[in-house]
Amino acid sequence: MANIVSRYSSTPPAATKALNVSFVVDTTGSMSPYIGDARANIEAISQNVLRTSPNSKFSLVEYKDYGDPFIAQTVVPLTSDSAALANGIQGLTASGGGDYPESLFSGVVEGVRTLQGTTGTSAVVILRDAPPHDPEPWSGLSNNSVQRILLGIDPVPSADALTASGIAARFAPTDDREQGPDVGASTSPGEVAPPVTSSARLTNEPATLPSTILYDVNAAGAGSDVVGSIVDATGGRSFGIGSPQEVTTSILEAVDDASEAPVAKLGIPSIVTAGSEAVIAGIDSSGQSPLQFEFDFESDGTVDATNEDGIGAVTFASPGQYTVTLTVRDPRGRTSVTSAVVAVSAVEDYPIDESPESPNGPEAPSFGSSGSSNGGFNFGF
Repeated sequence: MANIVSRYSSTPPAATKALNVSFVVDTTGSMSPYIGDARANIEAISQNVLRTSPNSKFSLVEYKDYGDPFIAQTVVPLTSDSAALANGIQGLTASGGGDYPESLFSGVVEGVRTLQGTTGTSAVVILRDAPPHDPEPWSGLSNNSVQRILLGIDPVPSADALTASGIAARFAPTDDREQGPDVGASTSPGEVAPPVTSSARLTNEPATLPSTILYDVNAAGAGSDVVGSIVDATGGRSFGIGSPQEVTTSILEAVDDASEAPVAKLGIPSIVTAGSEAVIAGIDSSGQSPLQFEFDFESDGTVDATNEDGIGAVTFASPGQYTVTLTVRDPRGRTSVTSAVVAVSAVEDYPIDESPESPNGPEAPSFGSSGSSNGGFNFGF
């Protein structure tokens, strides 16, 4: 297995690439052999990723099912310490689980929660052998609502809404849990999370939050249930594995794939005047070509310009502060979103006779850059 890990370590370091990965593991009783393979190799996997992407971080989440001591919990918060990640997975115990489906959706949402506030590419990698409850009666999480959270359309539900203590207070363990808890039972605050469902279509809805790619390492077969549709919606990949020995290879391929996701960077002119055309640039963005650039010049949810050259031209009619949002989309539908504020001044704020000029004529407009790296660039016309 060491040879498999080392095969992925030859890529030159990408010092500015930030990759944030949450490993979400089903720790019910049947998962013991699969956890064992991950336990033996997770430190080598994380060290390999840190060699190729030094700014990367990892978290570890485990989930079980209702009636177990907990539903989903963070074992290792987001960290760049591969030893801490290894220690966390060493402590995982495969136990519990009553019926066949598990609380996978709660695990995924907990994984996304650990990635909040990060920059760069975010991914959740599931390791499992059973389908999810869809929906989860105790949390309201469903295929649709989890898609919306991963795509950045809806916010992550609060941790309090999905705590095991609230669930355990209402749902005691039983011998027969196939039908799940009594969905029709009355609820009171603190006992069960409110539904996190929506019938709204995902298409044509702008992402207002960072998106997360979902990868599925599934011993029950790739794409064998509703999780496959969520994976496809986020631009991830499914890995159907037939033995525990395939766990490490699949995780490596998932992380390697996530490292190629797009990263949006936005160049803003340092001087913009009302009534004059300003050029907004996304040309420093990265990802698999051809990339599609979507510019929202007022961050009102309306895409004002779409192209593949990464240049957007806009004329602001009035002085003020405008937030410009750039969404970069790769051929698989994976997206990266970044925003920057454009300060638009009145024309009289910059009299022509006081404008600085170089000995060779007017200076090229200067741009500042937003995204995962600092600094700016000059773009001449």
